Amino acid sequence: MIKDIFYKINKYGIDKLEIKKITDIDVKDKKKVNDFFEKCHEGYDLAQKSILENLLELEKKQKEYKNLLKKARRERKTDEISKCQIEIYFIKARTQVLRNLADSLAWQLIGYQKYIAKQLYLGQKPVNLLNSNINSVVETVEEYNKDKSTFSLISDLTSFVQLGDILRINTVKGGTGLSFIEVKEGKVNLKIFKMIESVNKTKGRELEDYLDEDFDEKFIEQFGRVIKQWQKGLNLEDIMKKGEGYDFHTERDIRIPSNTLQLDFYDDYIVEGLKQVEEKGYFFGLVDCLFIGIYSNKCNFPDPEFVFRLACSGGGIPDFTTKYLNNKDKSLSYPVCNIIGGMYSPMAYPLFIRNFPFDFILDIVMGGTLFLLYFDYDLFFKILDKLGIKARWSSHKEYERLKPKDKKNVISDNNRALIIEKGEIKGCLGEGLLVRILFDGMTPLSSLAFFLTKPEFK
Repeated sequence: MIKDIFYKINKYGIDKLEIKKITDIDVKDKKKVNDFFEKCHEGYDLAQKSILENLLELEKKQKEYKNLLKKARRERKTDEISKCQIEIYFIKARTQVLRNLADSLAWQLIGYQKYIAKQLYLGQKPVNLLNSNINSVVETVEEYNKDKSTFSLISDLTSFVQLGDILRINTVKGGTGLSFIEVKEGKVNLKIFKMIESVNKTKGRELEDYLDEDFDEKFIEQFGRVIKQWQKGLNLEDIMKKGEGYDFHTERDIRIPSNTLQLDFYDDYIVEGLKQVEEKGYFFGLVDCLFIGIYSNKCNFPDPEFVFRLACSGGGIPDFTTKYLNNKDKSLSYPVCNIIGGMYSPMAYPLFIRNFPFDFILDIVMGGTLFLLYFDYDLFFKILDKLGIKARWSSHKEYERLKPKDKKNVISDNNRALIIEKGEIKGCLGEGLLVRILFDGMTPLSSLAFFLTKPEFK
C-alpha cells in the first residue's frame, strides 16, 4: 500500500510519459511540459484517494481498539491491555506514514518553500477525519480534480496544512499558482462567508460592523475563528505576491530575501555511501559536525545503534577517529536521532521527497534499514570558532529571561539556550536549524549560513 502510494506521487508522471527522468523533458516544449504536469496531477489524485481511504480505515480501527482498551482496563485483563496498546501504537505509526505521504504532496505544491509552510501550520493536532466535514471537502476536491491542469489537496490529510480546507495549485495553461479554499458547509459558516463577501464589495465598512447584537456567544466565537483563518490566508497570499508581510507565528514583519544563497545538501553524499552499504551492510560518515550511520539488515552488528554511538564517541573506527576527533574518550552528550523522527516534525521535509533512491526510502520506512544521525555540538563549536564566530550554552539566568514563546523554539539543553555571537551581535539558534540539518538534508555549515542571513546578523 505504501509502495503503491509512493510510486503514484514519485514516479507515476515520469512513467506515463515514458521518460527516465524529469530532465529528459525539453522545457521549451510547452505541450510536453503541460502533459507532464497533468500526468503528475493524475498520479497525485490517485495517491490522495488511497491515502484518504486508508486513513479512514485506520481511524475506525483505532476507535475500536480504544474501546476494547477501556473495557480491558475495567476488567483488569493485563494481556488484553498490552495487545490493544500494541495495536494502537502500530495504527498511529501507519497513520503518521500516510500523513507524511500527504505532506510530500503539499511540499511539492508549495515548491518546498519553508516560509509558506510556516504560515500554513497553526500548531494544531491533525484532524480526526471521522469527525470532520470530510465528505463535503471530498466532493469539492473531486469536482476540481476533473481538470488535470490543476490539483487540489485535502488539507486535513496532512500534518501541517491547517489554513483552508483545500490547497489548490494551477501550474499550466496560464495557471494562477496556489490558492486556499474554504468549503462553506453549515448554516453558521455560510452566514459568515456571506458577511465576508459583503465586506469585499462594500468599501468603508469593517467586518465587525456586520456583527449584530442578536448573534449569540457561539456565533461570535465561530466568527472569530473563521475570520482569523481568512485573514491568515489573505496575509499569506500577500506575502507570496510581495515577498514581505506579517508573520502571525513570530508576530513580526518578515521579508523573503530576493538574493539567492547557494545552499549545500548531503543527499548525494548519502547516495554515494549506499555503495558501501551494499558491499558491507553499513556506512559511517561525517558532514561538517554531523555523524551519519546507515545499517541495513545485511550488517552483522547485533546492536547497530550501540555501534554507531561507539563510532561517534571515537571508538571502533581508529582511522576516522584520528582524522576527525582526536579524542578516544569522548562521551555522547546529546541524543542520537533516527531519521524516521522527521515524520513527527511538521516543518521537516518528508523523507519521501529527499533525493534518495526509491527502494532505499521504502527500506527505511519498512524497517529494513536503520538511518541514524548525531549532531556533535562540541565539534560545531570548534568549526564556528575557526570561522570567527563564538558559540556557547547560555546560563540558566539568560535562558529564564527568554520569552515563553522563544523558549519553545530555541535549541536548548538542561535549561540552557545555544547562543552564537558575531562581533557585538548575538542571538539564540532556533530548532529550525536542527530540522534543516537532520531532516531536510542541509549541511550544518549551509544551515548556519542561512541563519546568518537574518537581518539581525547583517
